[in-house]
Amino acid sequence: MTRICGSTELPEEVGQRVSQRPLCAVLEIGMAGQCPLADIEGPARDIYVRQVEGLCRADVVVENETLEVVHFEKAIEEECVGGIFGRYDCVPHITDAADGTITIMTFPPQREVLSDLVADIREKDFEVSVKRLISLEDYDKTGRTPPLMCDVSALTKKEREAVDLAVSEGYYDEPAGTTLQAMAQELGISKSALSSRLSSAESKLMKDMFTRG
Repeated sequence: MTRICGSTELPEEVGQRVSQRPLCAVLEIGMAGQCPLADIEGPARDIYVRQVEGLCRADVVVENETLEVVHFEKAIEEECVGGIFGRYDCVPHITDAADGTITIMTFPPQREVLSDLVADIREKDFEVSVKRLISLEDYDKTGRTPPLMCDVSALTKKEREAVDLAVSEGYYDEPAGTTLQAMAQELGISKSALSSRLSSAESKLMKDMFTRG
């Protein structure tokens, strides 16, 4: 299980560029036949990947009845997913690989970058879905336990728009920073329609959070 930690202030040094990453996203990318990682047989326990001098090298610890380490090397191609992440200043952390799909956790600088990243991956004919998206902002200040990651891929575009607005406007804060009526006016819909969208989205997210093993 991957543990997600809050950001830590680091001293700025010559030759370094330090920035905060407020989001954590987990993507599933279908790459059967295009990446050796996706075609590994058996459950992957640990995955180590390094890309240097045009080569992608990986060690995959596979746990069947015994532990096996599968090593492979592959020339980095122009359409390599790792290269796409690099164009958006994102570091891909491969956390799982099975059944033709690789799971990548990354920390995009903002939501817009994540949207562009996903769109670029799809333009290269890869199947991709955002399975988890959490905000790490203010995590260090709250002292709370590590946040749960919610699957937002099941939300419709309108549900996602409603939830994004509710969070950004402080609707779920105590006391609330806005009202249903105010948000409904901003979205140009009725109060009952907004309430319905939020209820549907909340139901999907709660079921995801508490039914995952």
